[in-house]
Amino acid sequence: MNNFKDALIAGNRSNCSMIIKKLLKDQVPIIDIYEQIIKKALYGIGDSWESGKISVATEHLASAVVEGILNVLLSNTITKDKSGQTAVLACVESERHQIGLKMVTDVFEKNGWNTFYLGSGVPAEELIWFIKEKKPDVLALSITLTYSIQYLVRTINKIHVLFPEQIILIGGQGLWKGKAELFQFDPTIRYIPDLYVLDTFFVK
Repeated sequence: MNNFKDALIAGNRSNCSMIIKKLLKDQVPIIDIYEQIIKKALYGIGDSWESGKISVATEHLASAVVEGILNVLLSNTITKDKSGQTAVLACVESERHQIGLKMVTDVFEKNGWNTFYLGSGVPAEELIWFIKEKKPDVLALSITLTYSIQYLVRTINKIHVLFPEQIILIGGQGLWKGKAELFQFDPTIRYIPDLYVLDTFFVK
């Protein structure tokens, strides 16, 4: 994992790609690659940025390299066996970190769901309009920064007014350290701490 992290910090796309290709050749499951390699490396880089060890430019470079890798890995996750179910996935307004949401989208695809990945910073009003149009079985919302919790609460409250039975999955680093307990008494909301837990959501 450290080799991958170091290659990301250096912006070495070739080395990063070779590490992932080797894991795929060794038949390491996609979820393990996402959780144990990519996620851990990005969290480590985030910690280094917060402590001033690397610049924001380096953090952005690492994120760009990972997004390119995820685009390549997409072909390894999409299945032709569709469940007929649909998910809309978005980062809440103000939230610009979308890589975790991309990996969540891939897990939905792996399990045969049709997905609408809306990316970062989606205003609540625009999200509501999209839900009206697509009528998804599940809405997945992501936050990386604790600061974004206020937008998550605001978005959920607005959605509940119009769609009180909408199933909402929430996740992301911003909900660590007990922050997800804010939503524990809402039966329509399910906190997903990692991709392994998400994968069990599809088990019938």
